[in-house]
Amino acid sequence: RQDLESAHQARVEAHVEKAEAELSQLRPMATRSHADLTTSSLDNEGLRSRNTELQQALAAAQQSVVSLSNQLQDSEKRRELQAADLVRQRDEVMEINAQLCGHRNAKQKIQYLLKVKEEKEELKKDKTRLEAIVKNLAGSPAAAASLLSARTICDANDYSMQYPHDSNHANDSTNLSLAPTEGAPATPG
Repeated sequence: RQDLESAHQARVEAHVEKAEAELSQLRPMATRSHADLTTSSLDNEGLRSRNTELQQALAAAQQSVVSLSNQLQDSEKRRELQAADLVRQRDEVMEINAQLCGHRNAKQKIQYLLKVKEEKEELKKDKTRLEAIVKNLAGSPAAAASLLSARTICDANDYSMQYPHDSNHANDSTNLSLAPTEGAPATPG
């Protein structure tokens, strides 16, 4: 029995030595693992803190984006209103310009201006002719009376041209003429 106990004791001691050898090998690894675990825990806390900061920054950035988006929409609305107002003003100016010129396109405007130029030339010719008549009539007292009569005739003709449907004066312009009165010199022709 003693042999058995000694053998058992020897086996237990061998087991203990083996366990102690393994334990001595595992202690440094356990110490390193514990240190790594402590470092990882600290790193995790740092990352959690950084994550919280980044989430707060993201929330602030999202609020800024919403605010800037609202400002952009307001700015776009104002720009659209201004553009519409400018288009309206341009159309009004174009309409006024068309009314002043009498035409909407350039070709009609050119034709209109040529017509105005021709009328101007005709009026110059009429003016020259009338100046000659006045000069001839101004030479005698009878011519002065004729001149006054011609002035009255011109006024009546102007009135009838301005008011063609006025029945009170409709016959005045048809019965009057610019022919010189009796005794006045004849006008060149």
